[in-house]
Amino acid sequence: MIPVEVKKIHYNKPQLRAMAINANETYVVAGRFTGKSVGILAPHDARCFQLMPRGCGMMIGSNFRKMMTDLIPPYVAGLEKMGLKRDVDFVIGQSDIPKKKGWPEPFIAPEKDARKFFLHTRWGSGTRFASQDRRVTMVGTEVDWIKGDEAKLLNYDRFK
Repeated sequence: MIPVEVKKIHYNKPQLRAMAINANETYVVAGRFTGKSVGILAPHDARCFQLMPRGCGMMIGSNFRKMMTDLIPPYVAGLEKMGLKRDVDFVIGQSDIPKKKGWPEPFIAPEKDARKFFLHTRWGSGTRFASQDRRVTMVGTEVDWIKGDEAKLLNYDRFK
């Protein structure tokens, strides 16, 4: 018998509550260092990637710089915590890995020049990263799920 390494993942109570409820609409009001990106956003997206192969989601932030420094790194750490490996199970940005490995494309995939802000998984699903300070990233985008980071900072009219 081949030994299999089992890695335990520990989540706090707010994270477990959000995962257990798994509602269509979730609003998380929690303090700093609750682990919203690592323990709520990433697990939900990982589930979406696998349950909706070739689907496409969107993560919206109010400011592009804040997303790149404060949201995406812990989000990626959350995916990796769940066992997904960068450049093995997912890639961010333009990459030749999906083509080389024969990954399927999302049903509605972003064009090649827009893949700079796209996470593509081996299931063919992915997430677009969009910010409200760059209007062109959100106009006319069709997605299967959507998340907003720091709701108090989002412009609700533009979010709709």
